Amino acid sequence: MRRENVTQLDPPQLEAAIKDMRNAHSSSDPDLQRRLGLMARFFSKAVALDPSEEKFLFLWTTLEVFPMKDTTNIGPISDYLGQIVNRPAKEVKDKLNIGKTFGLRSDLVHNGKLDLTPEQLAELTQRLENICLEVFRSISGQPYGGLLDRYLT
Repeated sequence: MRRENVTQLDPPQLEAAIKDMRNAHSSSDPDLQRRLGLMARFFSKAVALDPSEEKFLFLWTTLEVFPMKDTTNIGPISDYLGQIVNRPAKEVKDKLNIGKTFGLRSDLVHNGKLDLTPEQLAELTQRLENICLEVFRSISGQPYGGLLDRYLT
């Protein structure tokens, strides 16, 4: 459990958003639907955790399921996010530290170490959580929510 800011919901807007999401999912391909379910399971495990190696791996794995579909190349993450935020993929990769994050993941998985301070780990997991949330919004047919703006300025 964690604290979140109160969000006011407008029932008609909420109903329209739910309808849009259902339409986006019903028209999606079965492979994406299967991947979305797996992503949601990894993500739900991640958000229940304090910043930790496990949280980091759950969030990164969410992105490996999609948009890194059928590849070990991290390029599709930046490509997909670039489309979401309407910026060049290279700029997104650099400003969101996608390559460095992949390196941290590799160092953790293959060498058993994650050399970050607690503050750096908290920032890393928050950034990854925001990336995952924007990917989920996009898959669900929702517009970009602005969660990555602070990293892209």
